[in-house]
Amino acid sequence: MATSPISDTERAKTKPLWKPMRGTAKREREDRRDGVKSHEAKNKTAARKGDDYACRFPRCFCHRQKIAPAVAHLDHKGMGGNPAGDRSDDRLLICLCPARHRESRISLDAGSMKVRPLTKLGTRGRCEFYVDLNALDKVPAAPKRPRWFLVATERELHIFEMFSREQALILDRISEIVS
Repeated sequence: MATSPISDTERAKTKPLWKPMRGTAKREREDRRDGVKSHEAKNKTAARKGDDYACRFPRCFCHRQKIAPAVAHLDHKGMGGNPAGDRSDDRLLICLCPARHRESRISLDAGSMKVRPLTKLGTRGRCEFYVDLNALDKVPAAPKRPRWFLVATERELHIFEMFSREQALILDRISEIVS
């Protein structure tokens, strides 16, 4: 009987001790994705609690109609989601009603509204709210350069500085917009 040119100890070094199961890479990706999802869910809960489960936009009609707010990302996650999870930090999340989040023409997702945090706490601290005045028109005209207007500044969460006459008029117009 011929002896093998490789000894048993050398064979043990070269031969894998275990064979990876089929779909292991897929399972690892799913585990990583589940970790990002749980991180995002935890931060969304923190944002809801920090915003007292209420829309932060000033004079919003949702308070009167008891519409539950949604948690909005200041930096949109995009079509591919956010695998890194950095856009789901609770300092970049804010409670807004569905109209101010995405359903109305004056909304964060429509690009006609901006929220600018004023402190290092991000949205957990004071914020400024801006609206594109072009979006207030009922008939959309040719695409124009945005005309951002500061509609409100928070002194504390949900407590706003005194509105100017122009700010009050624009906020009243926004509250009348349904879609």
